[in-house]
Amino acid sequence: MIKLHYIGTDDWGRPVYKDQNDKLWKDTNLGDGEPSLYSSSNNEIDGEPDHPINIEHEFITKYEKNPNSSNYLMLGRLRSDCDYYLGHGRRCEKYISGKNGVDTISEMKKLWNGFRADSKPERLTMEDIEEYEREMLTPSGKYDDPYAWGEYRRSKRVQI
Repeated sequence: MIKLHYIGTDDWGRPVYKDQNDKLWKDTNLGDGEPSLYSSSNNEIDGEPDHPINIEHEFITKYEKNPNSSNYLMLGRLRSDCDYYLGHGRRCEKYISGKNGVDTISEMKKLWNGFRADSKPERLTMEDIEEYEREMLTPSGKYDDPYAWGEYRRSKRVQI
């Protein structure tokens, strides 16, 4: 019987386990439901799932899906919409997920405030959301030039 320890996720979000022989196994169910384990090609964390596990196994440490993962993804999507709106979208509201900037900012605040204090996003603070709000809801913000907005965001070391 092999014993599996959770060691992280690969580039595709698949949980990766290591057994006592240092062999890597990937869960192709992405941590949803019962794991479907496959060996990793070349025994690399980012290798493709290869052969299904066919020996008895037990989990010593198991992947636990973050209950907030979909909210983190949605908040990231809304942030990307705001960056595009303020940058190369040239303030055209058809490029944002909400009906308008007010709805988009409102949804971002609602999502951000819905996280527990110990799980608030580190790459997007409430101050960042308020900066988006100031820029998006003023008719002519100080970053009207799409390149100026991009430079401003890079200066804050926020991934865009």
